Amino acid sequence: MSSITLFDLDILNYIQNNFRTAIGDYFWQFMTMLGDGGIFFLILSISLIVFPKTRETGVRILFALVMCFIFGNVILKNAFARLRPFYVVESFNLLISAPEGYSFPSGHAEASFAVATVFFLTNRRYVMLYVLAACIGFSRLYLFVHYPSDVFFGMILGIIFGYLSYHIIDFEKFKRHRGDINDNWQL
Repeated sequence: MSSITLFDLDILNYIQNNFRTAIGDYFWQFMTMLGDGGIFFLILSISLIVFPKTRETGVRILFALVMCFIFGNVILKNAFARLRPFYVVESFNLLISAPEGYSFPSGHAEASFAVATVFFLTNRRYVMLYVLAACIGFSRLYLFVHYPSDVFFGMILGIIFGYLSYHIIDFEKFKRHRGDINDNWQL
């Protein structure tokens, strides 16, 4: 077992020995449910796309989630093929259904931090969404389905993809560019 995995397991064991409570079990299950399959974030982005005033934010979130899925879930998870901690510590009793797929990086952390970053870059008053993203990330540790390094790198990737999405999806630049093209083709 690698030294990173041993260090990660030490942190997970510390969380299990010092933070587990009956109320916490329910709270962290709810937090993790917010990130399950990205459904909450997909519904959020589609809801924002419906209204012209929030359409650009919705498209940015959707684009960030697509990047997270492709690079995190499809490429990196399969490239690293890291087993989840509950497979390594077989005696652990999960509070949720065992997630499928590999562990690295955490898709929950990746998606939640991508969404928080898009919102934050749209309006700085949404900085508190990083707290929600951190709670979703921590829930994965509490529930023993990810290692701390999975969540940390998921967070980094999510911030990067949120930042890229915010700067790539620019409706005003598109409108200006479309206007230039239309001006050049008028007779």
